Amino acid sequence: MKKQNTVFLMLVVIIAFLVLFIFDTGDTAPAYSAISTNETGSSLLYDTLRYMGHPVQLSRRPLTTATNPQHVYIIIQPYAPNVNSERGEEILEWVSSGGRLIFLSSPSPNIMDRIAPGEGRSLHGFISHRIGMGELIIGPAFPLLNASLMAQPQLGQGIEYILREWNAPQIFFAAYYHGMEQGETFLGRLPFIVQLIFAQLAILGVFAVWHFGKRFGKAMPFYEETEREENEHVRALARLLNKFHGRKK
Repeated sequence: MKKQNTVFLMLVVIIAFLVLFIFDTGDTAPAYSAISTNETGSSLLYDTLRYMGHPVQLSRRPLTTATNPQHVYIIIQPYAPNVNSERGEEILEWVSSGGRLIFLSSPSPNIMDRIAPGEGRSLHGFISHRIGMGELIIGPAFPLLNASLMAQPQLGQGIEYILREWNAPQIFFAAYYHGMEQGETFLGRLPFIVQLIFAQLAILGVFAVWHFGKRFGKAMPFYEETEREENEHVRALARLLNKFHGRKK
């Protein structure tokens, strides 16, 4: 029994490492994404804002006019899909309804520089546009990559100042524009770390059933039931009566 428990624990540890390996996106995550810890990722900005108490999380849905205007969105170097003029106009319509967007793209000028109405003003190293009831912040993406922020954190501090002034209930890093599209499911809306925990619990559950479940024990032989005839009991009674009368004689 002790040997079985040891084997079971070893399997749990191995499968946990496999899950971590499969879900570890640090090396293979898209460039400029908030889950990439590479030099070309933006996880340093994302993690720092979270550490400072800002309600940041990933969004795997496109920014459209149906998006909640109370939320703040941060789009960094969109390329899968790219933000063209049509998508940009829809995003500006959302901003006009009260949305607040930080759009970072290199090189400059980018699509938002070209279609944003009016002259912007300088704000913490960025250009701010008041559009309707909302606000659009435009700036370069390259200085906010992990490697760049480590050397010069000034623009990262500028974003933190802006977010503090906005005081939004939710701040989304738009991972959708890095090819990280996901269907609208309950699990898909959960934070990445919660998805990882769910995956580990599911695998542990399978091994628990395998280890403790009786149905995974020794195979039981299968006995095929003999089909009885309709009048079999009549012949059986007849044989008993014959034996009875034979003894009586």
